Amino acid sequence: MSYKQSVEFQNLYNPIFCSVFVWRFIIEYSKESHKPVPILLLFIALPLVFTENSRKVLPKNKRTSMPVWIRENAHLKVSFTKRVSLLNKSVFDAISYLVAKGIIDVESGGITILDEKISTRQINQYLNLDKSLISLESEESAVDLGEIYKASSFVGRWFGRINSETLIYGLLGVRP
Repeated sequence: MSYKQSVEFQNLYNPIFCSVFVWRFIIEYSKESHKPVPILLLFIALPLVFTENSRKVLPKNKRTSMPVWIRENAHLKVSFTKRVSLLNKSVFDAISYLVAKGIIDVESGGITILDEKISTRQINQYLNLDKSLISLESEESAVDLGEIYKASSFVGRWFGRINSETLIYGLLGVRP
């Protein structure tokens, strides 16, 4: 990876940008499972939702069997471990940022939201989000932030329903 690519990657996957999707995942996972989020799940959730190839084929229903979905979309596993590795620091920094802002708490049992009633508008204010800061539009490509946001919500509910980080990691071919 060249220096230019590295800077672009860091700009795109900055902690503030990633924290919005981490927060959304945590909210939905917690609602579905009624448990704290196992921290390791965040490290595979974001690569699923940030990559258009995987985001576009996510099931429409949280009741969809993950083993069946993986079997039907086996091609996604090919480079998934690499995507997880590339985003590890971004996910860690996003979690750290949310902790520093007092939005989440990390304990031995997992991650919890400190204020369950926080709204999307409030999260944008807490994180000082500026549309130009999180804009992914350029001359070469445009990414629908709404799609990523919806995918983060869905994957949170889906993983919360599955409620087994070992199973999820195993199905995606990633070692914790």
